[in-house]
Amino acid sequence: MLLYDYFHLKEADFVNVELKNDNKIFVDPFLISIEESSFSKMAANSIRDYFKALLKSARDGNKRMSKALLENLHERNETRTGYSVAKPKGIGFAGDAGEDLFNNIIKSKAMKTNMISDIFDCSIMVDRVGADKISDLIINIIFLQLIEYTQKQCRKNRIPLSPVVLRYKIWNYKTFSWEKVVVELPLDEDDNPIVFLPKEIASDKMFYDYQRVYNTLMIPFYEQVEIQDASSGLVKILKSGKRKVLKKDLRAKYPCTKAEVVKFVQENNQVYARYKKNQFTYVTSKNLRTNK
Repeated sequence: MLLYDYFHLKEADFVNVELKNDNKIFVDPFLISIEESSFSKMAANSIRDYFKALLKSARDGNKRMSKALLENLHERNETRTGYSVAKPKGIGFAGDAGEDLFNNIIKSKAMKTNMISDIFDCSIMVDRVGADKISDLIINIIFLQLIEYTQKQCRKNRIPLSPVVLRYKIWNYKTFSWEKVVVELPLDEDDNPIVFLPKEIASDKMFYDYQRVYNTLMIPFYEQVEIQDASSGLVKILKSGKRKVLKKDLRAKYPCTKAEVVKFVQENNQVYARYKKNQFTYVTSKNLRTNK
């Protein structure tokens, strides 16, 4: 059953998820960063502060701090997001996933060469950190804010709230610590708590990922490199005399992998920095959603 149908809603500001299954929906940190709402601004601050502390603990080798930050990362089934197709169970943070995430970060070449400055760099340059992991991490970090958002939406739409003892601790962005809490949330027909996702931060695909960097920055960059190289074996001369490089040949020489992205950023750091700045400066939520 869909969320709107369950609560007899025609329209709302939050995502209309399927309650019995996980939905292929992700919380996108890029959308959070470019939205102007008070919710997104607060969420962006929480994500930035948390990830800044996580990176510092990694660089300092502070295992005590990293454990404190990561030990309570769990699957947050209340949002019904992820890849599962049966009963909501998620795959992003199971078992020792927090420790695995940290190890992937500190062992990455990008981290060792100081190329990671935020969650976006991590998502494009660290192995085994994809859309599901990033989304689950974000949900954990802003979960208290999502609860507060859900409560406001319930009051607005006259949806009943019930006291819930959450199974896992949640990250309190106010105290910068994990806390066990009792909160009021809406319940499904099986008395499972539901946490709403604002439409403004949810997507079926992450916008800023390594494939985007590859396709919109690296391929055009390498195309010019090859065209300007008089000895390039990839260049074809057209009848007009124009030099041309086929995209398929570029993709064969420069494969779309995170290792290639790391190599590119390392060799062309200023080019990447300008590209990244432009993405966050000129891409807006309106034109982003219009082009989807």
